[in-house]
Amino acid sequence: MASGMTSQPQGKSAADVQQRKSMQMLLLGAGGMMGFFLLGLGAMYLFNWGNSAPEKHDVATPANGPRAAPAVGPASPGTVAEAPALAETPPDTGPAVAPVRPAAAVAVNAGVLHGGVGLGTWDTTAEFKDMLVEGGDQKPLFKPELMGGTKDWRITGGSWDSAGGVLSQNLRTINCKITAGFPEWQDYTYSLKARRVDGTEGFLVIFAEEKENTLYWWNIGGWGNTRSAVEKLTNGGKREIPGSAVPLKIETNRWYSIKIELHGNTVHLSMDGTLVTTMEGATAHSTMPDAGPPTVFNNGDGPTSRQAIVPARPANTPAPARGVAANPVAPARPAGPLVPGPSRMPPPAGAPMQGDFGQPQLQQPQNRQRG
Repeated sequence: MASGMTSQPQGKSAADVQQRKSMQMLLLGAGGMMGFFLLGLGAMYLFNWGNSAPEKHDVATPANGPRAAPAVGPASPGTVAEAPALAETPPDTGPAVAPVRPAAAVAVNAGVLHGGVGLGTWDTTAEFKDMLVEGGDQKPLFKPELMGGTKDWRITGGSWDSAGGVLSQNLRTINCKITAGFPEWQDYTYSLKARRVDGTEGFLVIFAEEKENTLYWWNIGGWGNTRSAVEKLTNGGKREIPGSAVPLKIETNRWYSIKIELHGNTVHLSMDGTLVTTMEGATAHSTMPDAGPPTVFNNGDGPTSRQAIVPARPANTPAPARGVAANPVAPARPAGPLVPGPSRMPPPAGAPMQGDFGQPQLQQPQNRQRG
């Protein structure tokens, strides 16, 4: 009996303990779930706050971090403005426009630059694309078809061909030209992209071509790739436009964007979006330093340095003795008729002496017989 009486209280105590443990587990589970819920809310709050925070623009760039590209502008004396290289873009193969012939009533005013356009190379192979000529009303005057051949072009030197929207000149020789258009064209914009493939010079961009070998060209990277200048060709002879020479050079296999704008007798010449030279009539001025006279020339045998210096004879310097070669000087032609002066040759034996102020007498030349 005693043992049975003691076992009942122990059973109740165990049930109470089990109930207490169950409650504790329930509370712990609820607390844990509440904790996870609160942590989730906190994380979401922090995430949203971070995204909504204003950006900071005053953070210094690390010393070895990326640098911004320099702005293109006028170069300091003795340097060349470096423009960023053009990104490689596919050529424009849109609808072509054959050269538009001006109306018969269009007249060219005196002093206005006019004529067709073209391209050229000098001891260099090069490629050209995206050529476009637009009139003053922005209507296209010429957009060549460059899918094979040289339709609508006139070739006066070199080996020209086209494929895939690119016109190429493939011969390393001098004075290679290709032109198009009409002499009556005026007030237009000529734009294109060009790159040198191989050679010692850059390329020629022709404008205002009145007739064959009478034109202007922008000689970019000429004179052994030492300078650039505008030259005027008249019946084949050429002269440089004063003030147009700049120390602009060309890199191989780099595309350059070129634009030439004609307005009356004023021409604006730009490269890669930067104005380089403005030509007004027979003179020009540039945004880059003057390149000075050329010192490198290329007549087809490669660039050669040459400096034309003719030494002058100092004043009061005696003439060289007989038998000593002197600097070759062309004999001067007398301005008027010859008047014989006093003879400096000794008179023949028996002839009267002649004073310095007497009437000069011409001596007859004596015939000598060769022995």
